[in-house]
Amino acid sequence: MIAFFQWPSFSQSNSGFDENAFLQVQQWRNPVSEKSAEIFSGSVLPMAAALPISLGAAAILQNDTLLFTQALGLAFSEGLALGSALILKPIISRPRPYTSIENANPVPPIPDRWSMPSGHTATAFSTAVNLSLEFPRWQIVLPALTWAAGAGISRIVLGHHYPGDVLAGAVLGSASAWLGWKARKWLNARQSRRSVKKRKT
Repeated sequence: MIAFFQWPSFSQSNSGFDENAFLQVQQWRNPVSEKSAEIFSGSVLPMAAALPISLGAAAILQNDTLLFTQALGLAFSEGLALGSALILKPIISRPRPYTSIENANPVPPIPDRWSMPSGHTATAFSTAVNLSLEFPRWQIVLPALTWAAGAGISRIVLGHHYPGDVLAGAVLGSASAWLGWKARKWLNARQSRRSVKKRKT
C-alpha cells in the first residue's frame, strides 16, 4: 500500500518509459485488436459478478459449505480490489494518457479522469488469482490468468491506461485475491473449531 502512495514521485522519474511503452502498445491498434480489447475489457465486470454468484448458487444446490465460503471469498476479493482502486485513483491523481499524449485517441466510452491503478485490471486479477488459489489446477489457472492478462493489456490498447497503471492494478488485484483466500481459510477453520466444540458438548 505504501508503494501506491509513493507512486506520484516514482512515476515522474519513469514517465518517459511508461509513455514509450504505451506508444509501443498503441502501434498494435487495428480493427481486430481494438475489437478484441473491447471484448476483454467488457468481460471483466460481468465475469466478476457471474462467477461468485454461480459458485454460490451451486454451493446452495449441493449443500456445500466449503464451496459457498469460496464464493464469498471470491466476492470479497473482487470487492476489495475494485473498491481500493476507486479510492486510490483520486489520491494518486495520475491523469489518463490521452490528456498528455498527443494523438492517443482512446476508444469510447471515455472513462473518468484518473488512471492509476487500473480498476478493470485489479478486478480481473483478483478474480483470476483467487480462482487459481482456490482451485489450483492448470485447467483453471491457465485460462484465468490468460484472461486477466488480456484484460490488462486491453486497457492499454484502448488508450485508457499506461502500462504502469495496469501493472499496479495487477499487483492490487493479486494482493486482494490472496487476502480473500486467507479470509476464507480463516472462516472455514473457525467453523471447523465450532463444529468440534458442539460435538464435544
